[in-house]
Amino acid sequence: MKIVAPLLLLALSSSLSAQVTEIACPNGGIQPRLQRTADGVLHLVYFTGQPTSGDLYYVRSEDDGATFGPALRVNAKEGAVDASGPARGGAIVVDASGGVHVAWLGAKEAAPDLVPEGRAILYSRLPAGAQEFEAMRHLSKSRLDPRTAPTLVVGLGKLYVFWHAEGEALAGASEQEPGRRVYMNESMDLGATFSDPRAVDDERFGVSADCGLSSTFSRKNKLYVMYRSRDGRDRNLRLLVSEDEGKTFLSSHSADLRQRRTVETTSAMATTTREPVVVIENDGLFWSGINDAAGRMGVPIAPRKKDVWRSRPTICANDVKAVILAWVEGDEEGDVDRIGWQIFDQVGRFKIDLGYLEGSPSPNTSPAVFARSDNGFTIVY
Repeated sequence: MKIVAPLLLLALSSSLSAQVTEIACPNGGIQPRLQRTADGVLHLVYFTGQPTSGDLYYVRSEDDGATFGPALRVNAKEGAVDASGPARGGAIVVDASGGVHVAWLGAKEAAPDLVPEGRAILYSRLPAGAQEFEAMRHLSKSRLDPRTAPTLVVGLGKLYVFWHAEGEALAGASEQEPGRRVYMNESMDLGATFSDPRAVDDERFGVSADCGLSSTFSRKNKLYVMYRSRDGRDRNLRLLVSEDEGKTFLSSHSADLRQRRTVETTSAMATTTREPVVVIENDGLFWSGINDAAGRMGVPIAPRKKDVWRSRPTICANDVKAVILAWVEGDEEGDVDRIGWQIFDQVGRFKIDLGYLEGSPSPNTSPAVFARSDNGFTIVY
């Protein structure tokens, strides 16, 4: 066994690292979010404009990003997207019929009828075969002070949107963050109609206001949501798990990754052929698999020795059980100067290779990554 592991490491390194490619976000966009569906189509949404009043555009590619079709603006009203927070841009998911769903943090100035006070969670969809996105809809209703972009996921023919905000009776308490909850909108008809928002977290722990959420459905049809809590001095990570299609959620302490400083953090989740995986920003980056039987996160490991500031991570896996992380990095002041990546073996969790993208990306962008049909990876920035 002492001989096989290095040989396997060498073989995976030579076959995968050479297949990590990169493409710039189309049309000068930033903050790409994407999904590559089973038919090989790449669905991509990106942001343009001023951070607090910009636009989301959707494009698709049938050749793994070599070319893209025409861009469709997602938000019907110009400038209706606020992408200034830590979880930036729009969230996208594609259902089994090919319908595209996008949710984002809405800007008040451009949509005062939809966002009467502060910011709100907005949504639009592009049904399969449609030529333009539908009218924007306001999902957060009377819930106050959403600060980060939502996360959304499709499973068992339903669409779920998750975000966090204060409750109606808690206005003015945001500095202390009491009562901030994780809310869910559920659609039984894939975006035609939505339920009113419902709190799904454990109210004892609260939610850290400036931290993002992530979600995924496992192959065993468990629904997972990752967020950072606000419990006393600690801002620990918590994992919400539902085994009954979002009717009820169990909340568990996901990992011993406490963060007592007030920092903006994000996470990303993905479903793989083996188990769900998650990457977390926590004064450094850590990733882990989620034990789907137990509904708990495994021991987190770091992509490499911490020697630079790293943020805005994403994660993806291919069909040969390799996992890639990608992130932006720079100095401790948060100035971005490059995008880094690390490949791991998902089973043994050993490091395969490490690399960087050439050139200086926009300081406001974040990477997205997808697995191609040849099991290589492409990073979009």
